[in-house]
Amino acid sequence: MASIVGYGSKHSHEFTLTVNEDSISQSGNYSTVSFTFTIYKSSYSWSGWNSISYIVTINGLQYTGTIPQYTAGSTMTITSGTLTVPHDNNGGKLMYFSFSVADNSGQSYTCGNAYASGNMYLTNIPRQPNAPAISLYEVTDSYFIINWSTNMVIDGVWVSYDYGTTWKYSHNPNNSYGRIWFGPAAPNRTFNIMLRVRGKESQLTADSAVFTATTLDISRMNNIQPLVHGEPIVFDVTSPANNSPITLEMIVDDTEIFSRNIIKGNNSVALTDSELDLLYSKYGNNSTVSAVLNLYSTNYYGERNVDSHIETVTLKGNQKTGDVKVGNNWKRGKAWTNVNGTWKRGVIWTKVSGSWKRGM
Repeated sequence: MASIVGYGSKHSHEFTLTVNEDSISQSGNYSTVSFTFTIYKSSYSWSGWNSISYIVTINGLQYTGTIPQYTAGSTMTITSGTLTVPHDNNGGKLMYFSFSVADNSGQSYTCGNAYASGNMYLTNIPRQPNAPAISLYEVTDSYFIINWSTNMVIDGVWVSYDYGTTWKYSHNPNNSYGRIWFGPAAPNRTFNIMLRVRGKESQLTADSAVFTATTLDISRMNNIQPLVHGEPIVFDVTSPANNSPITLEMIVDDTEIFSRNIIKGNNSVALTDSELDLLYSKYGNNSTVSAVLNLYSTNYYGERNVDSHIETVTLKGNQKTGDVKVGNNWKRGKAWTNVNGTWKRGVIWTKVSGSWKRGM
């Protein structure tokens, strides 16, 4: 309860506005308030003067009327009422109220003008936060980040991965919104997440709906066919994660044969002539070499393999090789042709049944 008092400017008639909080609604977040506006003076009565008016204001709502008469020595109720006062979102409410009297009667024995104002805190109604809204901010093959927000300042966030059966404390954001990082996680893994938030003022909690997030699949080398040196060597690489930067490399005997940057989506990687030359140089007297194929990522976690294979590369005569006897031993050789003083890699042709065929 709160009361404010003001005195008339002529003969100090005492005006009193009394405000009471009668009840609160937990679900509605409001209070029911009543008020009474009275006058008292041991002397100085009047009658028939409708020109004495008043305004009572409660939480911005005005009640108006006139004071046509007053009998001295009594406490007279000028007006009273009941109203509903909504609280703020956090459940608190500071309510303001005032009254004013304007005496335009022109008589010497009436009350005169009066004014007073005041305020009071209504009962704080603990408020439950709204269920946090969740959206995906970022996802890769090893982690994801979610946005969350609600309608009030939160001092605790919990995470559940089992539909709310168990909860694990996350952090205190001291804010009404935030982000949460989940990881490291395996590629192509689905999480069913719920968040529980606690209102800083009310200490009440609210749970989100289930939010599903799936980490991206890793980048992969697809459908690796037998690698035959002398036929087109092309690699099909899919990088759904775009875990930039992604690199594909081939290594033989600790020598990097080639290295390519891989972008998001499907990639077709073919070896250049110089890379094929470098690959050819690794055979020696063998017809096969063992090649390590690495698909790796360099992100802010550091370099890591994404996909790796060891493949046998079979020689089929690319570089247009032939056999040459050197010191009673047959060696694999290349055919070269001198064109205008410059040696060019040549092609050997053979006549077969009257037709010339390109040789190996």
